[in-house]
Amino acid sequence: MLALVLCERWGGKIPTADIEFYNDLSKICGPQMRWWAKYVGRMAKGIAGLYPAGIKNVGCNEVTITANFPIEKPDSASVKPEIDHCNIHIHVVAGDEGTFSLVEDWKDNLEKLGKRKHFGRDPQWGLVVVVKATKSLASSKAATTLPAMVDSSG
Repeated sequence: MLALVLCERWGGKIPTADIEFYNDLSKICGPQMRWWAKYVGRMAKGIAGLYPAGIKNVGCNEVTITANFPIEKPDSASVKPEIDHCNIHIHVVAGDEGTFSLVEDWKDNLEKLGKRKHFGRDPQWGLVVVVKATKSLASSKAATTLPAMVDSSG
C-alpha cells in the first residue's frame, strides 16, 4: 500500500514498464485500500507542495486542514452505517496569493479523486470528496495575540 501512496504523492505517472506491477499491487490491496492510498497520496502531495522542505516557519504559509466523514444512518438496524463522502476544509491563515493558488490546485486535485471514474472497477468503491478552501486576511500572529488584548475586568 505504501508503494501506491508514494506513487500518488509523486503525481501518479507510471512508466509503461511498471504499469502491470502497479495494477497487480492495486489488485492485492482491493478497492477500498486502493482508494484510500490515492487519498493519502494526494493529501501528502498537497502538504509537500506547501512545505517542500518539510519545515514550517512560524508565520509563513500557515494552513489548517480539517476533514470529516459524515456517517449515513441506514433505515434498517441490520444494515451497517456507511460513509459516502468526505468533507475537507483547507484554510490558509497566513500566506501570499501563491500559497492560496497552491491550495486551489490541491483542492481541484482532491475533488477529482471523488469522481466515479476513480472508484475503480469490479467492485467500485470510493467517496465523494467535497473540498472548501478559504483564506483569512489577518496573520496568525495577530490572531494569537488578540485574546491577550481583551480586558476581562469589565
